[in-house]
Amino acid sequence: MNMLVNKEGVRVIKTLVILVLASYILTYLNKLFYIFTGISGLFILFCIYFFRDPERNIQQNDRRILSPADGTVFDIRPQDGMILVKIFMSVFNVHVQRSPITGVIETVVYKKGEFLPADKSDADKRNEQNTISIKNKDSRSYVIVKQIAGILARRIVFWGREGESIVQGQRIGMIKFGSQVDLCISDRADLKIKTGQKVYAGKTIIAEI
Repeated sequence: MNMLVNKEGVRVIKTLVILVLASYILTYLNKLFYIFTGISGLFILFCIYFFRDPERNIQQNDRRILSPADGTVFDIRPQDGMILVKIFMSVFNVHVQRSPITGVIETVVYKKGEFLPADKSDADKRNEQNTISIKNKDSRSYVIVKQIAGILARRIVFWGREGESIVQGQRIGMIKFGSQVDLCISDRADLKIKTGQKVYAGKTIIAEI
């Protein structure tokens, strides 16, 4: 498995490397900068781990809906004629989201909000979020992916745009430093997951249609 660092992480790590080099140079003036250099170096290692973006062998199948995120399923419920699957991402999960199906991005709606913990019952309504609807070209499947910020996650990144065609398992965005991703699918879909299950973006089958 190739372990990459995504482009969001590269920007952060480059900045940190510059700070470490500057701090190291300043150690000639004050030995206390060794402490700052060491702490910054450890944070670089953490960022390399956090922003990891492993290549995955995606088994594309139009009759399957794949997980949009790595994490743990903490709630499954009916909602507005669909099935809502809620996935919690800790800081230890890969934070890149992938498209659950092949299709066209119909809408992208960003909403400013709060930064409540993901386990709050109304966090999915009050927190900052980005909602993406994707429709399969033959109209057999329609999904809604919602990126939701949390108490630590302070930035949502989305790499697509309305009208763009995407394929199942394609990288579509990330949420920095933990939070949750919601997935809404047809209530006629045959669920293949359960609450408490670990799921992986582009790998775990959420449902079949």
